[in-house]
Amino acid sequence: MQWRPSIIRTNCLAIESDIGVILIDTGPSIKSPQKTGTNKFYQNLKLKANRPSPLSRRLATLDIDTDSVKHIVLTHLDLAQTQAIEEFPNATAHVFGSEYIAAMAPATQREKNRYAHLKNLNSHPRWKVHQVQGSQWFGFDAIQIFEELGDHIQLIPLVGHTWGHCGVSIKKGQDNWIFHTGDAFFHQRELRLANPNAPWRIKLARYLATADQDSFFFNQERIRKLIQDKPSQIELQCSRFDPKY
Repeated sequence: MQWRPSIIRTNCLAIESDIGVILIDTGPSIKSPQKTGTNKFYQNLKLKANRPSPLSRRLATLDIDTDSVKHIVLTHLDLAQTQAIEEFPNATAHVFGSEYIAAMAPATQREKNRYAHLKNLNSHPRWKVHQVQGSQWFGFDAIQIFEELGDHIQLIPLVGHTWGHCGVSIKKGQDNWIFHTGDAFFHQRELRLANPNAPWRIKLARYLATADQDSFFFNQERIRKLIQDKPSQIELQCSRFDPKY
């Protein structure tokens, strides 16, 4: 029997705003877009890593210079989300406090291995660490990142995949939002309301990469309910696939 490999990818967003270009995650680096421990891990499970052009090159096709990127909002600090940070020298990197602590003071060998790539940055980014403020967004805790933009871009804590994993809500209009959920989902079938599931290799990769299984599945269920309740208001985005629901 032959197994067809499942596809792993990293989806990032770029937002033009009054305070400069804002990125949601960075994806692979120009220097070594495929030489990553993450991809080696996937290969061992016969998961095929998607090979997109580095984000800085794709921005160039839109006449967006890397120097104009002023902020990078990170769903979490895994390699796939942070590898290209150095390519945006004028950017401040925004991260949830629990994630920053987990990465900079890892408590276990597993966490040390997970965040080891951050020590290899030639120039460390300017970090801005954010904490829960008491605001809410459709029943989720919400952290307004930029005072100038109000609730237009917010970190939404979705702990599970990592100890400080977040989604990002982006306001499109009066009552319309993009909700980038980072690695809260690994496969499109996990979005199903009835019997959410995924191919076994994806499930194994998800299990091995998840810090808190109970919180992971709890937040998946909350997101599924949000999409069910607000289908016309929420456009879902994920790191690993293009959701169509």
